[in-house]
Amino acid sequence: MPNYITEDEIEKAICKVFQDELGYELLNAYTVREDNPNDKTNRTDKAEVVFHEILKKQLIKINPKIPPPVIDSAIAKLTDKRNQKSPLMANKEVYHLLKDGILVEYEDQNGKKEHGYVRVLDYEHPDNNHFLVVRQMWIKGSLYYRRPVSWSK
Repeated sequence: MPNYITEDEIEKAICKVFQDELGYELLNAYTVREDNPNDKTNRTDKAEVVFHEILKKQLIKINPKIPPPVIDSAIAKLTDKRNQKSPLMANKEVYHLLKDGILVEYEDQNGKKEHGYVRVLDYEHPDNNHFLVVRQMWIKGSLYYRRPVSWSK
């Protein structure tokens, strides 16, 4: 019996903690070929890392007074490419959107203009949040595909 632990075993153990102890959903997106679209993520583009369907469903749930088209614009703000910014500034911007919410403007049912925030996380009712751990998802970069690799000997 080998006297070492593999990266795969570590990954599985950590995922088990997230799933069993913290209640996260687990998705194993492993495929042998990187270009295989059948990885259970429902992405149309392997370069995409945000699961828009899950995110929209969750944002509608925790922001019931905000109309779905406004939720769509909030998702666009959250997932906007920040290539022109330094990684520090891009992370700071996303951090504030996650922490404070996304400022939106919309009309209420009476046609009155409203300002509000689309909350990404529900701090008041943490059980309303949905967390997903994804294993072994191929991501298409500008030069090649990448994914966390587990090595077994």
